[in-house]
Amino acid sequence: MVPFDEGRLLASLVPGARFVSLDSKNHLLLAHEPAWRRWSDEVSAFVPIAASASPRFGVLTARERDVLDLLAQGRDNLQIAAHLGRSEKTIRNHITSIFTKLKIENRSQAIVLARESGFGRTNDRPP
Repeated sequence: MVPFDEGRLLASLVPGARFVSLDSKNHLLLAHEPAWRRWSDEVSAFVPIAASASPRFGVLTARERDVLDLLAQGRDNLQIAAHLGRSEKTIRNHITSIFTKLKIENRSQAIVLARESGFGRTNDRPP
């Protein structure tokens, strides 16, 4: 086991990471434990940040990466707009900008590229 202070230090050295304490009696968290869901949520939230570190996604704004992540989950524009608290037109504009910046032509290409890079993970799918 690693002391909490060491875990916090390590997390502070990883861009976009944060320290999260999980309640478990095991060194490796098991899928049947109550903390598994929390671990899954935290990993899912972190992965898009790690994926966006790729130079290809570096041209996107943070909001465009959020939109791309939701797009990769299979959500339509209205669902993305509702999730982010934006208008559907704003989401269309973000998607157009994403296509231009990533030099892709359509939604399908965006989804494939995003999923191959770690975007679009949900709590229902293992990371």
